[in-house]
Amino acid sequence: YIWADPRRGGGPPNNWRAVFRRVGNAWTLDPKTGQYYLHHFLPEQPDLNWRNEKVRAAIDDVMRFWLDRGVDGFRVDVASGLIRDERLRDNPRFQLRGWPRRRNWDLDEVHEIHRRWRKVLDSYDGDRMAVGEIGVRNLRRHVRYYGEDDELQLSFNFHFLEQPWIAERFRAVVEEWERLLPEHAWPDYTLSNHDRSRAISRYGPERAGVAAVMLLTLRGTPFIYYGEEIGMTDVPIPAARVVDVDGRDGERTPMQWDASKNAGFTSSDPWLPMGDFARNNVAAQRDDPASLFSLYRRLSWLRKASAALRRGSYRTVPTPRGVFAFAREAERERVLVALNFIGTAQVVSLGTAEATVALSTDHARDGEPVNLARVELRPNEGIVVAPG
Repeated sequence: YIWADPRRGGGPPNNWRAVFRRVGNAWTLDPKTGQYYLHHFLPEQPDLNWRNEKVRAAIDDVMRFWLDRGVDGFRVDVASGLIRDERLRDNPRFQLRGWPRRRNWDLDEVHEIHRRWRKVLDSYDGDRMAVGEIGVRNLRRHVRYYGEDDELQLSFNFHFLEQPWIAERFRAVVEEWERLLPEHAWPDYTLSNHDRSRAISRYGPERAGVAAVMLLTLRGTPFIYYGEEIGMTDVPIPAARVVDVDGRDGERTPMQWDASKNAGFTSSDPWLPMGDFARNNVAAQRDDPASLFSLYRRLSWLRKASAALRRGSYRTVPTPRGVFAFAREAERERVLVALNFIGTAQVVSLGTAEATVALSTDHARDGEPVNLARVELRPNEGIVVAPG
């Protein structure tokens, strides 16, 4: 772990703060030793000293333990915050656009650890991989975590899920990410996770279908947070039921399987209260062709059957404001995607050929013939069209 003497005159060694505001200082005094230990999260979660070779070797062994048992890989939490300034210097009091850089996050030495882990993963047969939680909003620095195809295989782009529901904002992030990624790198996208308010709560249920189409048709690997496929929302948590120190319980409530007691998750008392599961549950949506769950299934089947959607190139298609459209191409297959982000109908031009609607958020349109020169989009509709 990382231990340090009090600063001259007493008090924590420097001004570093824990991630959780309620924790405050990132240092806790140990009365027995008279020293402080570092914890960037809870005091019960002391930081490992990654400058200690024995620590690195121990974690290598932990990885091998699980890899020997057949796991495909790991999600690396706080992957950009493993190494801290060796001299434990104060962070700058003020920053402008991320500068001067902080001395306890995103240090260059962290890449040595990821290259080491990549060697462990590559020493095993099969497609073993790691995806990293990178808390870096500057995409130019973020992309460095792919290395020279010798660090992470995937890196969560949180800048994407932080965008407001504006077509041009999502398009801009995707275009910048595509421009920055080296040829060997593969993108991934997500709209929700255990640390963020659920996408449907942030954007509204009427936009859930368009969000699903975007997530599963962009170039890269989609990550779907549990319950997103049935429209689960954040759940208000009474003060007496709060578990998480950082207010994230609302997006962590149990999965909603059916309309029975506790949504079929447990016959006992769940650790958190349940959401509105009368309609938003798997059983209620499984056989409904108009449900969000059915849309996710249709998207998954379409993606699986399409080389263009699985591994094809990405190209933005110009459209009017409020619409995000792009083309995916691979092995002589071309697929066009148009996403209407607004609540009014739009007409877009995606080309000149005749085409077929391979998928729409309105399942009644599946298989409908269209002319790419004039494609009608209904309010809050996403479509996938196949020319020819």
